[in-house]
Amino acid sequence: MSNEKRAKWLKKLMALGVSNDDAEDLLQNALVEAFVYLQHLHPEAAPITIESLMTDALIGRILKCRVADFFRDKKREQQLLQEYIAECHLHLPDEDA
Repeated sequence: MSNEKRAKWLKKLMALGVSNDDAEDLLQNALVEAFVYLQHLHPEAAPITIESLMTDALIGRILKCRVADFFRDKKREQQLLQEYIAECHLHLPDEDA
């Protein structure tokens, strides 16, 4: 993937509120997943051929799923943290005691 295309995808991910590091991870994972998928469909193809088959549509579809998973996981993580904090506050000793 060219640096120009990579920058375009990273910019789109960051516009959705994904940090730069997380965007890099999501994009890299999507590229690997697309490569593995295409390699499974075309086992005889050379890696350069498989890379040429990785269209924006395929990468976009994979990223759409991964970004949805990412935000769902972040939301769940935030809920668990809030529940933990609430639980800790319930069990703190009373300052007056």
